[in-house]
Amino acid sequence: MAAFFSDIGAAIEVSEFLPLSFTSNDNEVHALVRFGFRARATGREATMNLHHYFRFRDGKIEYYRGSEDTAQTAALFLPAAVEVG
Repeated sequence: MAAFFSDIGAAIEVSEFLPLSFTSNDNEVHALVRFGFRARATGREATMNLHHYFRFRDGKIEYYRGSEDTAQTAALFLPAAVEVG
């Protein structure tokens, strides 16, 4: 897990992480987050909404599902001459 976050930190610089809404019950949490970041390799920036859904069992994450604008994210890391879509 530490290597995962280290790799993300090496690739991007986070400019915004704003929780917009949460909902939960005894073993589930869903969060909507406004997320802005810059790709260190290209200097390009993006802002998008992320959805994070967690289900817990015995105090540990049993299941995770997240969403992002993958086309927008990919475009930040591709060379300028390459287009996504």
